[in-house]
Amino acid sequence: MSGRTDSRRRLLALLVGLVVLAGSLMLRLSWWQIAQHDVLAAEARAQTTLRLQIPAQRGDIYDRTGTVVLATTIDHYRLAAAPNMLAAAQIPDEADRLISILGLDAAGARTLRDGLASDRPYVVLATGLAEATAQQLRTDLADGKLSELSLETEPVRELLARAQPPGRRVLRDGRRPPTTRPRGGSSRRGRRPGWGR
Repeated sequence: MSGRTDSRRRLLALLVGLVVLAGSLMLRLSWWQIAQHDVLAAEARAQTTLRLQIPAQRGDIYDRTGTVVLATTIDHYRLAAAPNMLAAAQIPDEADRLISILGLDAAGARTLRDGLASDRPYVVLATGLAEATAQQLRTDLADGKLSELSLETEPVRELLARAQPPGRRVLRDGRRPPTTRPRGGSSRRGRRPGWGR
């Protein structure tokens, strides 16, 4: 007959091992939750939070009849670059390409080259770009001819009534606005304002 296999010494060693294991787990968990709380919370916020600023779109302004557009918002574009991400060999080719697309003079070309040669993470290269120029830049970015650039929308308020003569004003439905004439087809001479027709 064999003797008992469960000795007090084994049970005590097993108990001590479990206590040490539980204690080390508790210490490690408390280190993550207490000592590293701020770091972990910041990392979690950075992974789940995206701050996006969307400019408000202003509506069109019409005349009193509601047919003639007096003012509207037109999107222009801002060209920005990340020069610190460009390789030194890329800068001359990229600068030449941008100068030809933007049609810059000597001073503008010098400013653009200085901006691309800097080591800053964000540089505004041009503002107020029209849609046609922005489309050409988008095409070159998609084709890989340009890199490390971004186009940002700049809403610009355009006053159409002052910019265009009365015969060329824009209507909602595409027609020209009617010329203004007194109502009733007759002259109002001799009548007091606000009294009858």
